[in-house]
Amino acid sequence: MKEKKLQLKKLMILIMIIEEMIFPPIRDRAPFVDPILISVQVHGRHVWKVLLDGGAACDIIYEHCFIKLRKETRERMRDIYKTLSGLSGEQVKPLGEISLLITLGEPPHHKSEKITFLIVRSDSPNNMLLGRTKIAGLGMIPSMMHSAVLYQSEVGPRVIMSKYQDVRRCELVKRVKETPLEGPLQVSECFNLEEKIIINSRYPEQTMTIGRQLLTKAKQELIKLLKDNAIVFAWQYSDMTGIPRTLKIRGTNFITEHKLNEDKKITPVQHVGT
Repeated sequence: MKEKKLQLKKLMILIMIIEEMIFPPIRDRAPFVDPILISVQVHGRHVWKVLLDGGAACDIIYEHCFIKLRKETRERMRDIYKTLSGLSGEQVKPLGEISLLITLGEPPHHKSEKITFLIVRSDSPNNMLLGRTKIAGLGMIPSMMHSAVLYQSEVGPRVIMSKYQDVRRCELVKRVKETPLEGPLQVSECFNLEEKIIINSRYPEQTMTIGRQLLTKAKQELIKLLKDNAIVFAWQYSDMTGIPRTLKIRGTNFITEHKLNEDKKITPVQHVGT
């Protein structure tokens, strides 16, 4: 009996040694260069498209993911008075902050930690973002070339494979089914807060800039409004017909002409160019 226990103990030690082989070897393929997306459990709910961003200093849950949490969870949101700054200096004001219990992996190969997220309104394709502080706090070692993440679970080191390729395939299938003529899928960048749109097909080089953080429905309505009223914009010099000296609004005349309050006693002087 003791001999069997000893053999079992040696086997467990051998398994731990094997598990310490951190990442699987790369064979017969080029290294990955895609972003690392993983899935986590948030208070018992499965959330995928969680981006690991080693360059971010904060942790973010996007509004479209936050509103899908349970009501009792959402009610724990707290007000916050901070401003986020992107790489190019753009600023975003979070809607609030919330502490959530995040779990990596499945029992017994899991690890849980409570993380405070900033709630951000954005049209990001991701649901959450983990910055460098919590990546280190959770003991995660992301490897882009392996498209995988190593983390220390309750029973030893484990590897999670990135879900980026799965997400991309799903999004591509969805795009082809809904709008097959719009071209290939383009994944938005997380901190690119501006988007250029064309509202007049006759002048495609003249674009308008709108906020990428708008909700999808609000963005669609804004683009439709701009396209429906494209005639109010001056697309070429001939469209600038000038402003009338008087305007009549609801039966009342308004003078639009401006005059300089000049002193009549001063004689105008003409400057001669040299």
